[in-house]
Amino acid sequence: GLAIKSKIYDATDALLRGFTVRVHPTGRKVYIVRYNLPDGSRGRYTLGKCNLITLSQARILAKKILGEAALGIDPKAKLKPTSDKMT
Repeated sequence: GLAIKSKIYDATDALLRGFTVRVHPTGRKVYIVRYNLPDGSRGRYTLGKCNLITLSQARILAKKILGEAALGIDPKAKLKPTSDKMT
């Protein structure tokens, strides 16, 4: 397993470039993918908490996002804004 440290750190995946696990001092672990778009801009996308999705599921999502980014599709642009309205 990944060690808990006094500061947040990212453990990079040896199999998939840009795919990491962010480890918090509290023990919280989150899958993240970092991507580059063809225009040179970069982004980071949080895939989910490690206790909610498996490593295999996170890798599949990361590959999809990296593929879309290579085609110029920013995965963050696809997110729908949340509404602040209370109904």
